[in-house]
Order: sequence, then C-alpha cells, then structure tokens
Amino acid sequence: MTEAVGTGPYKFESFAVGQEAVLVANEDYSWGSDLSENKAAPHIKRLTIREIPDASTAFLELKTGGVGLLLGVPDQFLPQLQADESAGFRSLPGFGVTYLAFNTLAEPFGDVAVRQATALAVDQSAIHKSVFNGVGLEAHQFLISSLAESKIDPKLEIRHDLGKANELLDAAGWVRGDDGFRSKDGKPLKVKLTAQSETAFKRTAEIVQVQLKAIGMDVEIVIFDSTTITDQLKKGQHQLAVRHYGWNNADILDWFFSAKNIPYPNSSGWKDEKSQELHDIAMQQSKTLDERVANFRKYQENLISNFLFVPIHEPVLNYAFNKTLLEVPEKLRGTQLGQATIVDIKVVG
Repeated sequence: MTEAVGTGPYKFESFAVGQEAVLVANEDYSWGSDLSENKAAPHIKRLTIREIPDASTAFLELKTGGVGLLLGVPDQFLPQLQADESAGFRSLPGFGVTYLAFNTLAEPFGDVAVRQATALAVDQSAIHKSVFNGVGLEAHQFLISSLAESKIDPKLEIRHDLGKANELLDAAGWVRGDDGFRSKDGKPLKVKLTAQSETAFKRTAEIVQVQLKAIGMDVEIVIFDSTTITDQLKKGQHQLAVRHYGWNNADILDWFFSAKNIPYPNSSGWKDEKSQELHDIAMQQSKTLDERVANFRKYQENLISNFLFVPIHEPVLNYAFNKTLLEVPEKLRGTQLGQATIVDIKVVG
C-alpha cells in the first residue's frame, strides 16, 4: 500500500502492475472543468481499475456486478451486451482508422494500377456491417473524420467500384484464367494478406479475401501476433496487411508516408519527389492553422491518388456499464472518458 498522492480528482492508493490500480477521491478537489456538472470531489469515493484480458470474463463480471464499467468494448461484442437489460452504453468518436497497408516495394503492388484495383475492390460497407455490426463509420480516406484536414474533395475518396477495378487489371495486362484468377507474363496475381490474431482483424481479412477474389486476385491469409507483424513491416517482408492506427492529428501522414521514415514506420516504402514536397510544406511551412489544414489536405490527396492504402473503418470508443450500479451521464463531455465525465458518474442508490 502506498500513500495516496495526486492533484486531480483522484489519488493513487495502490498499484500492482498487470493486476489493478486503486484510486481514492481527492476530497480537496474543487477545480472541475467547465465540461463537468460536478465541480467538487468525485461522487465515487473509491475506484478500482482492473485489466481483464478475456472478453467473456469481462462481460460476465459486468453482468454479475463484479465490475461497474467496461472501457473500449469491441464492436463485435455489442449485440450480446445489448441483449442484457442491465447494461447501458455510451460512445465517443474514435482515434484511428482500420486500413489495408501496401508494400509498394513488393510485387505486384509496385504497380499503381494493381493498388488502385485492389482499393476499389474493397467494399467498406460490407465490412462495416459484417465485422463491426454497423457501429462506427466507413472510412474512405486516411484521417479520422473529426479532423478538418480529412475534408478532402469527395471525388477523391476511395470507394468500392468493382467494375472499374476489373477494367484496370484488364488494361494492365492481367488476364483472368479458367479458374477465375489472373496472371501476367506467366506470374499469378497471388498475394499474402497479413493480419493480427484479434477477431476484428481476422474477420476483416477473410472478407477482403473474398472481395479480392472478385477481381481475380488469389489471396492467402497469414495470421501473426502484433510483435511479429511489426517485425515483418520493419524488414519489408509483407505484401498487404490489415492494420489499425490510433492518432488524432493529421501528422500521422508524416509518420507513415514520409520518405524519411523508410523502412519503418513508412513500411509502404513510398518515396516520391512530389509527395515529399507536399509533406514538407504541410509539416514545415504552414504558418497558420488554416494553412496547415489546406496543406495537409493537398498532401493526403496526393497520397490517395497514388493508392498507398485502402481505408476501411473508423471505429468509435464503446463503453458499457451496469445500470444497477452506476448512473453515467447521457452525454460524455470531452474527447475521451476522462475526469470531466468521471467526476459526474454516481453510484446507484
């Protein structure tokens, strides 16, 4: 047990790595945010934060009252929780995008026509419904929708167009065989699609596999843990990968696509004079916020025109709580479940 310390609405009472953290209300707290109705100490006097790796165990704990609030509930688990009358829900905009990452240094994705055909073959709507139960947003560009820099020309957004995808491959000389798969100069249009072992990644990969078959691409799914995938990305050993980033700033484009960041985190291997020029303007020459927004829009539009990624889904942050234990404000104030909301949560009764 450690001495309770802290200057926020809660103080740490104890902390055990990988197990739990216990917080106690700071009764002297009186400087609440304008986003909070409660400007004084939190209504909940003792707060235990636990990590529960297994989703089934976490849901059972919520149902039986072992925990009052679950953070970051995956979209695919919402239906079974929504069937429980004792469970309530709140959501906030997410901080990232699920997407397909190309390695432009690995064939066949050195050819922009193949990248474009792949991008147009992906049906974001089908994945949104099948994998994420209609929760969150379809993604048609790389940045999260809450950013002003994401408001690019709608005509440039990457959207499903199977007919055009097939036309592109036809024009590029990829011939469809009797088995439905394409080849060119004796080389089959066959790729490996890498995905993490988590359910959402695997299911997304499975649907993408079927969607790419419709353009004659033979896709083999390979599943690895996140550490192994990161190692492969650093070594350029991937062709196509289901990825997700979490970030709330347009400078994520610098992270993934600046030529200065090859081989990682720019695992796409993209190096282009025009792209780098627009990158440098956005990152280094924006004198005002308006200029920065305009410059990052131009930079992203350039990246989209080169089809360096396939945007798929923009998640929301889901929170579930036991209504018999907690009263949670209808509107979560702020960009995440932080102290502005926590101080307003009450214990039922």
